[in-house]
Amino acid sequence: MNKEYLQYDQKATKVNLIKAMERSPYTTYGLHKVLNKALSEKEISLQAVYQWRNPNSSKVPSLANIVALSGILGVELTDIIAVKKEVKE
Repeated sequence: MNKEYLQYDQKATKVNLIKAMERSPYTTYGLHKVLNKALSEKEISLQAVYQWRNPNSSKVPSLANIVALSGILGVELTDIIAVKKEVKE
C-alpha cells in the first residue's frame, strides 16, 4: 500500500521568499532592520538577509525567521513555505 507524504521543498521555498521580498517595499538593509526589531532572539546579520535574497545561495531563514518575515512582508506562510508530495511504499 502506497502512502503519500508531504516533504519540505527548500528550493521552492527560496524562490517564494525571494518573490515576496522583491514585491515588498523594503530594501535588503531596511528588511534587516525591521526583522531585527521584530525578533527577540539573537540579531540577524545583514549578510544573512543578502544570502536569503540571493538565488545562487542555498541559505534560507529558520522557521522562526520565516514566520517573522511572513508578517513583515504581509504574506501568508503558505505563500512562502513550499511542500511537495512524495509517495512511498
